[in-house]
Amino acid sequence: MNTDEEIENLLRSERRIFERRNSDASSSLNRKEKVKEKEKTASIKTKQTQLKEKWKEEKKEIRIACHNINGLKTKGWKLESLLGWAEEEEITILGIMETNLTENEGKFLMHATNRKYVGFWASAAKDKKKGSGVGILVEEQWEKHVGAVKKINEYMIEIILYFKQLELVILGVYILPNDKAEGRLIQQKIVEIISKRKRQTQIVIFGDFNHTANNVLDRQHPQPVNFKRLPIFNWIRKQDFCDTFKDMHPTCQKYTWSNKEAATRIDYI
Repeated sequence: MNTDEEIENLLRSERRIFERRNSDASSSLNRKEKVKEKEKTASIKTKQTQLKEKWKEEKKEIRIACHNINGLKTKGWKLESLLGWAEEEEITILGIMETNLTENEGKFLMHATNRKYVGFWASAAKDKKKGSGVGILVEEQWEKHVGAVKKINEYMIEIILYFKQLELVILGVYILPNDKAEGRLIQQKIVEIISKRKRQTQIVIFGDFNHTANNVLDRQHPQPVNFKRLPIFNWIRKQDFCDTFKDMHPTCQKYTWSNKEAATRIDYI
Protein backbone atom coordinates (compact mmCIF):
# COMPACT_ATOMS: atom_id res chain seq x y z
CA MET A 1 0.00 0.00 0.00
CA ASN A 2 1.51 3.29 -1.02
CA THR A 3 1.40 6.54 0.90
CA ASP A 4 -1.58 7.96 -1.03
CA GLU A 5 -3.69 4.91 -0.27
CA GLU A 6 -2.78 5.07 3.42
CA ILE A 7 -3.82 8.72 3.54
CA GLU A 8 -7.06 7.92 1.74
CA ASN A 9 -7.88 5.09 4.15
CA LEU A 10 -7.11 7.30 7.13
CA LEU A 11 -9.40 10.01 5.85
CA ARG A 12 -12.19 7.50 5.31
CA SER A 13 -11.74 6.16 8.81
CA GLU A 14 -11.81 9.64 10.30
CA ARG A 15 -14.89 10.50 8.26
CA ARG A 16 -16.72 7.42 9.59
CA ILE A 17 -15.77 8.31 13.16
CA PHE A 18 -16.94 11.89 12.61
CA GLU A 19 -20.23 10.79 11.08
CA ARG A 20 -20.82 8.32 13.89
CA ARG A 21 -20.19 11.00 16.49
CA ASN A 22 -22.57 13.37 14.70
CA SER A 23 -25.18 10.67 14.51
CA ASP A 24 -24.85 9.93 18.23
CA ALA A 25 -25.00 13.64 19.06
CA SER A 26 -28.07 14.11 16.84
CA SER A 27 -29.79 11.11 18.42
CA SER A 28 -29.04 12.44 21.89
CA LEU A 29 -30.33 15.86 20.89
CA ASN A 30 -33.51 14.34 19.52
CA ARG A 31 -34.05 12.45 22.74
CA LYS A 32 -33.61 15.62 24.76
CA GLU A 33 -36.01 17.50 22.50
CA LYS A 34 -38.59 14.74 22.86
CA VAL A 35 -38.23 14.81 26.64
CA LYS A 36 -38.66 18.59 26.64
CA GLU A 37 -41.70 18.32 24.39
CA LYS A 38 -43.27 15.72 26.69
CA GLU A 39 -42.57 17.89 29.72
CA LYS A 40 -44.09 20.90 27.96
CA THR A 41 -47.22 18.91 27.01
CA ALA A 42 -47.54 17.58 30.57
CA SER A 43 -47.21 21.12 31.94
CA ILE A 44 -49.95 22.41 29.61
CA LYS A 45 -52.27 19.55 30.59
CA THR A 46 -51.59 20.25 34.28
CA LYS A 47 -52.43 23.93 33.82
CA GLN A 48 -55.60 23.02 31.92
CA THR A 49 -56.64 20.68 34.72
CA GLN A 50 -55.94 23.35 37.33
CA LEU A 51 -57.98 25.92 35.39
CA LYS A 52 -60.89 23.48 35.04
CA GLU A 53 -60.84 22.79 38.78
CA LYS A 54 -60.65 26.50 39.54
CA TRP A 55 -63.61 27.14 37.20
CA LYS A 56 -65.64 24.43 38.93
CA GLU A 57 -64.91 25.97 42.33
CA GLU A 58 -65.79 29.50 41.21
CA LYS A 59 -68.68 28.58 38.88
CA LYS A 60 -71.83 30.52 39.65
CA GLU A 61 -75.15 28.79 39.17
CA ILE A 62 -78.39 30.73 39.40
CA ARG A 63 -81.48 28.78 40.42
CA ILE A 64 -84.78 30.58 39.88
CA ALA A 65 -88.31 29.86 41.12
CA CYS A 66 -91.62 31.69 41.43
CA HIS A 67 -94.79 31.16 43.42
CA ASN A 68 -98.22 32.77 43.78
CA ILE A 69 -98.44 32.97 47.54
CA ASN A 70 -102.06 34.24 47.52
CA GLY A 71 -101.70 36.75 50.32
CA LEU A 72 -99.28 37.31 53.18
CA LYS A 73 -100.89 40.09 55.21
CA THR A 74 -102.38 37.78 57.83
CA LYS A 75 -100.42 34.67 56.91
CA GLY A 76 -96.78 35.55 57.43
CA TRP A 77 -95.99 31.92 58.27
CA LYS A 78 -96.37 31.10 54.57
CA LEU A 79 -93.31 33.23 53.76
CA GLU A 80 -91.29 31.48 56.47
CA SER A 81 -92.28 28.11 55.05
CA LEU A 82 -91.52 29.15 51.47
CA LEU A 83 -88.09 30.52 52.36
CA GLY A 84 -87.27 27.34 54.26
CA TRP A 85 -88.02 25.39 51.10
CA ALA A 86 -85.97 27.86 49.00
CA GLU A 87 -82.93 27.43 51.23
CA GLU A 88 -83.16 23.64 51.03
CA GLU A 89 -83.40 23.82 47.23
CA GLU A 90 -80.61 26.44 47.07
CA ILE A 91 -82.82 28.89 45.17
CA THR A 92 -80.95 32.05 44.18
CA ILE A 93 -83.86 34.22 43.01
CA LEU A 94 -87.46 33.70 44.12
CA GLY A 95 -90.47 35.53 42.71
CA ILE A 96 -93.60 35.96 44.85
CA MET A 97 -96.87 36.99 43.25
CA GLU A 98 -100.11 38.28 44.77
CA THR A 99 -98.55 39.26 48.11
CA ASN A 100 -101.29 41.76 49.03
CA LEU A 101 -98.61 43.66 50.97
CA THR A 102 -97.18 47.14 50.96
CA GLU A 103 -93.45 47.50 50.45
CA ASN A 104 -92.89 48.25 54.15
CA GLU A 105 -94.95 45.24 55.22
CA GLY A 106 -92.85 43.06 52.95
CA LYS A 107 -89.62 44.38 54.46
CA PHE A 108 -90.93 43.80 57.97
CA LEU A 109 -91.90 40.21 57.20
CA MET A 110 -88.50 39.51 55.64
CA HIS A 111 -86.76 40.86 58.73
CA ALA A 112 -88.90 38.67 60.97
CA THR A 113 -88.06 35.47 59.05
CA ASN A 114 -84.33 35.85 59.68
CA ARG A 115 -83.53 34.00 56.46
CA LYS A 116 -80.62 34.52 54.05
CA TYR A 117 -82.65 36.45 51.46
CA VAL A 118 -83.10 40.12 50.64
CA GLY A 119 -86.53 41.27 49.45
CA PHE A 120 -87.54 43.81 46.81
CA TRP A 121 -91.25 44.67 46.78
CA ALA A 122 -93.82 46.44 44.63
CA SER A 123 -96.70 47.47 46.91
CA ALA A 124 -100.18 46.08 46.44
CA ALA A 125 -102.93 48.36 45.19
CA LYS A 126 -104.40 50.43 48.02
CA ASP A 127 -107.98 49.96 46.83
CA LYS A 128 -107.74 46.15 46.65
CA LYS A 129 -107.73 43.60 49.43
CA LYS A 130 -106.25 40.88 47.22
CA GLY A 131 -104.93 40.28 43.74
CA SER A 132 -101.90 42.60 43.64
CA GLY A 133 -98.41 43.11 44.99
CA VAL A 134 -95.29 41.32 43.78
CA GLY A 135 -91.84 40.71 45.17
CA ILE A 136 -88.46 39.31 44.17
CA LEU A 137 -86.23 37.75 46.82
CA VAL A 138 -82.52 37.41 46.19
CA GLU A 139 -80.06 35.29 48.14
CA GLU A 140 -77.86 37.53 50.30
CA GLN A 141 -74.58 36.62 48.62
CA TRP A 142 -75.99 37.77 45.27
CA GLU A 143 -77.32 41.11 46.52
CA LYS A 144 -74.04 42.82 45.57
CA HIS A 145 -74.89 42.23 41.91
CA VAL A 146 -78.27 44.01 42.13
CA GLY A 147 -77.73 47.37 40.48
CA ALA A 148 -81.27 48.55 39.83
CA VAL A 149 -84.79 47.91 41.12
CA LYS A 150 -87.82 49.22 39.25
CA LYS A 151 -91.27 48.94 40.84
CA ILE A 152 -93.23 49.37 37.64
CA ASN A 153 -96.70 49.06 39.20
CA GLU A 154 -98.68 46.89 41.62
CA TYR A 155 -98.40 43.90 39.26
CA MET A 156 -94.84 44.08 37.95
CA ILE A 157 -91.32 44.51 39.31
CA GLU A 158 -87.95 44.52 37.57
CA ILE A 159 -84.50 44.02 39.05
CA ILE A 160 -81.20 44.14 37.16
CA LEU A 161 -78.13 42.21 38.21
CA TYR A 162 -74.74 43.20 36.80
CA PHE A 163 -71.90 40.78 36.13
CA LYS A 164 -68.79 40.93 33.96
CA GLN A 165 -70.01 41.11 30.35
CA LEU A 166 -73.56 40.28 31.43
CA GLU A 167 -76.64 42.24 32.45
CA LEU A 168 -79.33 39.97 33.88
CA VAL A 169 -82.86 41.39 33.95
CA ILE A 170 -85.48 39.65 36.11
CA LEU A 171 -89.14 40.53 35.55
CA GLY A 172 -91.75 39.45 38.09
CA VAL A 173 -95.30 39.61 36.71
CA TYR A 174 -98.85 39.11 37.92
CA ILE A 175 -101.56 39.43 35.26
CA LEU A 176 -105.07 39.89 36.57
CA PRO A 177 -107.53 37.25 35.35
CA ASN A 178 -110.42 39.67 34.81
CA ASP A 179 -108.83 42.99 33.88
CA LYS A 180 -108.00 43.01 30.16
CA ALA A 181 -106.91 46.64 30.13
CA GLU A 182 -104.35 46.16 32.90
CA GLY A 183 -103.25 42.91 31.28
CA ARG A 184 -102.55 44.72 28.00
CA LEU A 185 -100.48 47.36 29.79
CA ILE A 186 -98.34 44.69 31.45
CA GLN A 187 -97.81 42.86 28.16
CA GLN A 188 -96.87 46.14 26.45
CA LYS A 189 -94.33 46.85 29.19
CA ILE A 190 -92.76 43.40 28.74
CA VAL A 191 -92.45 44.04 24.99
CA GLU A 192 -90.90 47.45 25.66
CA ILE A 193 -88.27 46.07 28.05
CA ILE A 194 -87.32 43.20 25.75
CA SER A 195 -87.16 45.48 22.69
CA LYS A 196 -84.70 47.79 24.46
CA ARG A 197 -82.34 45.06 25.70
CA LYS A 198 -78.66 45.45 24.97
CA ARG A 199 -76.40 42.93 23.31
CA GLN A 200 -75.04 41.64 26.62
CA THR A 201 -78.48 41.52 28.29
CA GLN A 202 -80.30 38.33 29.23
CA ILE A 203 -83.91 38.49 30.45
CA VAL A 204 -85.88 36.13 32.67
CA ILE A 205 -89.64 36.63 32.97
CA PHE A 206 -91.58 34.77 35.64
CA GLY A 207 -94.90 34.99 37.38
CA ASP A 208 -98.58 34.18 37.40
CA PHE A 209 -100.07 34.94 33.99
CA ASN A 210 -103.54 33.56 34.84
CA HIS A 211 -103.63 32.11 31.31
CA THR A 212 -102.39 28.86 29.81
CA ALA A 213 -99.88 28.75 26.99
CA ASN A 214 -100.92 25.28 25.82
CA ASN A 215 -104.60 24.35 25.81
CA VAL A 216 -103.91 20.61 25.99
CA LEU A 217 -100.85 20.17 28.18
CA ASP A 218 -101.51 23.05 30.59
CA ARG A 219 -105.17 22.24 31.32
CA GLN A 220 -106.66 19.25 33.05
CA HIS A 221 -109.79 19.85 30.97
CA PRO A 222 -108.85 21.53 27.65
CA GLN A 223 -111.24 24.11 26.28
CA PRO A 224 -113.12 22.54 23.35
CA VAL A 225 -113.71 25.91 21.64
CA ASN A 226 -112.68 29.55 21.84
CA PHE A 227 -109.27 28.94 23.39
CA LYS A 228 -107.34 32.20 23.27
CA ARG A 229 -103.66 32.42 24.09
CA LEU A 230 -102.24 35.60 25.57
CA PRO A 231 -100.57 37.62 22.79
CA ILE A 232 -97.40 37.91 24.90
CA PHE A 233 -96.94 34.13 24.83
CA ASN A 234 -96.73 34.12 21.03
CA TRP A 235 -94.56 37.22 20.89
CA ILE A 236 -91.88 36.15 23.36
CA ARG A 237 -91.64 32.76 21.68
CA LYS A 238 -90.74 34.58 18.46
CA GLN A 239 -88.02 36.43 20.42
CA ASP A 240 -86.35 33.06 21.19
CA PHE A 241 -87.62 32.85 24.76
CA CYS A 242 -88.53 29.42 26.07
CA ASP A 243 -90.91 27.95 28.61
CA THR A 244 -88.31 26.37 30.91
CA PHE A 245 -90.56 23.65 32.31
CA LYS A 246 -91.91 22.66 28.90
CA ASP A 247 -88.44 22.59 27.37
CA MET A 248 -87.31 20.18 30.07
CA HIS A 249 -90.55 18.15 30.12
CA PRO A 250 -92.10 18.48 26.63
CA THR A 251 -95.01 16.07 27.15
CA CYS A 252 -95.47 16.27 30.92
CA GLN A 253 -98.75 17.50 32.39
CA LYS A 254 -98.22 19.34 35.68
CA TYR A 255 -100.32 22.11 37.17
CA THR A 256 -99.63 25.15 39.35
CA TRP A 257 -103.23 25.95 40.29
CA SER A 258 -106.16 23.71 41.11
CA ASN A 259 -109.54 23.49 42.81
CA LYS A 260 -112.03 20.67 43.17
CA GLU A 261 -113.13 20.94 39.56
CA ALA A 262 -110.08 21.83 37.49
CA ALA A 263 -106.31 22.25 37.36
CA THR A 264 -104.12 24.44 35.17
CA ARG A 265 -100.52 25.56 34.72
CA ILE A 266 -100.69 29.33 34.70
CA ASP A 267 -97.33 30.14 36.33
CA TYR A 268 -94.31 30.30 34.07
CA ILE A 269 -90.59 31.01 33.96
